[in-house]
Amino acid sequence: MMLLALILIPLLLLALFLFFRTTPESGNTSKTNQFNSAVVTLGVIGCFIISIYSYLTTGTSIDSAW
Repeated sequence: MMLLALILIPLLLLALFLFFRTTPESGNTSKTNQFNSAVVTLGVIGCFIISIYSYLTTGTSIDSAW
């Protein structure tokens, strides 16, 4: 699990860096940055909610220690 975290966290940071740095130059960049920030925020909130739901539903099972 720790090995996966060590692999996935740098990939997440790279993806976020590329997501914000490769925005189109045409158009209103402030609106694009606001939209990108809103999408990332909603994604983080969604991941947090799914993590809490998974913890609450599987944390009380017989094999929760695994």
